Parts: sequence; structure tokens; C-alpha cells
Amino acid sequence: MSTGDEAKQALLSMGFSEQQVLQALAVTNNVDEAVNYIVSNLEEPPVQQVTQTTTTQPTLMDNFTSTITSLLSNFKVQEYKMILVVREDLKMGKGKIGAQCGHAVLGAYRQIIRGSNKLHQEWLNNWEYIGEAKICVKCNSEKEMIDISNVAKEKGLNTHIVVDAGRTQIASGSKTVLAIGPAPVEVINEVTSQLRLL
Repeated sequence: MSTGDEAKQALLSMGFSEQQVLQALAVTNNVDEAVNYIVSNLEEPPVQQVTQTTTTQPTLMDNFTSTITSLLSNFKVQEYKMILVVREDLKMGKGKIGAQCGHAVLGAYRQIIRGSNKLHQEWLNNWEYIGEAKICVKCNSEKEMIDISNVAKEKGLNTHIVVDAGRTQIASGSKTVLAIGPAPVEVINEVTSQLRLL
């Protein structure tokens, strides 16, 4: 390779166009002078030339990544929750409500684990996987609680009502908290969306 060819290749590797390189080499004696000539006579900086001349075709990995990104952007994770319906008319203290809600969650959980309803078990697994959301709402009477429970059962939802032993604040046999689910949010909302947060 001649010295002129080496200079040409060196300049091309810097990102200058072939036309710029040939013009610069025609009026200068070496690579340094050619660079100075091109830079002082350029309309666009060589960085833009490098950007334009170094673009490549997408690789197999680029195509794969693009496809996965596209699929994930269209994928929506379904949300699950358990609703705890607390009777407000019993005037339970905060500690009592907390204990009764704990009983309700465990009761609903055990009912699914020990049962044979495959859909409820699938919903339970999904609920566990996405963080086990639990929402406390309130109702005004035992009758309202039982009515809500019946509607939930008609929708195919798991339900569990806590019946208190009567050792502390309230009478034995009082129905304190209704657990519904876990189940998909949109299914539970059909039953409980009208209830206010506790």
C-alpha cells in the first residue's frame, strides 16, 4: 500500500467522506495538513459524518430485543386482591378489628388450600405472586354482610365469615368480618365497589 493510500485510509477512518479526503490530499502533503484542510473547509463537523457512515444493519439480538419489548408493552398483568368487609355497627376497637381481619384472611386462605376449587387455587397463587393485596371496607349490619357474601358466592368467589368467640368486646357468635377472594380485581369490584373504605 502506498503512502497516499495509507493517508487516504487514515482520513476515511476518521469519518471524513471520500470526496473530502481526495480533495484534501490533492492540495496538502500529509495527513495532519489534510485534516486541518478538511476541518477548516467543512460545512458539517466530522462527528455527523461518523454517525452517518457507521450505522449498521440490526443484528439478530437487536431484532429479538425489539420483539420482546413490543410483546411486553402489550402484556398487562392481571391484578388480584382480597376484600375484608368489617361490620361498623359492632363498634369494635382497632385492635379487635385487626385481630378479626387476621382471622378472616387465614380462614379464606385455609378454605382455598384445603378445598378442591382449581380456579380459586389459581387465583390464590397469582395473588401471592403479585403481593397479596388486601383492602378493608365497611358495612352497617350482619344482614348487609350476609347479603354481600351471597352475591359474592353467586359470582363464584371464595368467601369466609369470621364468627367471634365472644371473649372480649362483643357477644359470642357475632359475625365480624367477611373475607372475599382473593380473586381478580374486576370480578371482586362487581360485588364490593359500592362499599366505602374502613
